[in-house]
Amino acid sequence: AFIEDGYSVESPFRSPPTTQFDGVYNSPGKLWTPRNFGKSDLGVLSVEEATWKSSNTVYAGMVNLITPERLAEMAKRLGVKSHLDPRYALVLGSEEVSVLDMASAYSTFADRGEHISPFMIRRVEDSSGNILFDASTSVKPTRAIDEGVADTVNWVLKGAMEHGTGK
Repeated sequence: AFIEDGYSVESPFRSPPTTQFDGVYNSPGKLWTPRNFGKSDLGVLSVEEATWKSSNTVYAGMVNLITPERLAEMAKRLGVKSHLDPRYALVLGSEEVSVLDMASAYSTFADRGEHISPFMIRRVEDSSGNILFDASTSVKPTRAIDEGVADTVNWVLKGAMEHGTGK
């Protein structure tokens, strides 16, 4: 959603050990206080670097720009079927989603922005060998996000595997 809204993965964000946002809980004075692992101060990072280093405080700043509602809407478009409460902490994985939902969403990036709903049965034939259902022709992809957005996300995620938390 951040990229789709025109922001760059090169956008710089401060990554302090902790940060605070007021008014997030619809309760005056109650602060949302996300922290980096080990309360690490990671300095100024691009979004790309923040992804590689799993900076919670940078992602908290990103959701503050795009809104939790926009984040939840994007997750649905990518294939998440679970109910998502559009809260700020959603950006840090606060909601429960199934492994199938996560695989479905990430496969949308891998398929360059096209979403294909998961299916359990690949093919059904009758006793004579006639094909009654073939997922390769019956399950149609839908465009969830632009190819360029998907390519950018894939590039950043590949970087996380090569330079960040995935190595």
